[in-house]
Amino acid sequence: MKRATESGMGPVCERRSAPLPTYERDLLGYDVDRAVEVARERVRIVIESAVVEAHIQVRRQFVAARKRLGVWR
Repeated sequence: MKRATESGMGPVCERRSAPLPTYERDLLGYDVDRAVEVARERVRIVIESAVVEAHIQVRRQFVAARKRLGVWR
């Protein structure tokens, strides 16, 4: 990289990336409200991925059941 930036990204990637939000921190460096928001988002993502995985498994089981019954080839 010929011209390093503060973020460590190249000039093209830095232009394309969304600006990072800045948050005020308390004396110990924690923002409790932001931590709660991040934790909720992580839990939402875990639940959403579990739902998608369960949906895929149910589809596979239906296909297997249809094949066993001879309904679907």
